[in-house]
Amino acid sequence: EWPPHWRGNLAFLSARPHVYKDWSQAKSYKLFSQLKKSHNLHTTPTLLAGELFSSFQMFRGDFNPMAHKKAQNFFEYSSLYPEYKFV
Repeated sequence: EWPPHWRGNLAFLSARPHVYKDWSQAKSYKLFSQLKKSHNLHTTPTLLAGELFSSFQMFRGDFNPMAHKKAQNFFEYSSLYPEYKFV
């Protein structure tokens, strides 16, 4: 159970790849900023980006590389914070 006095941090697992000049991330962070200013988010989230290869495979109907990349990103991220709990 999540005690009311705890403040959680927020991270999103994205399928969008890190591309030229952070185009897709910039769009997401602009939305996050608007949500934070309107008090719909308590913090600016971390965005764990996908990769180009798995994105291309997704358009061919193969979602496994995208799922694998998201899982890999989560496990790497969670290993940085072993004292945290993830929901």
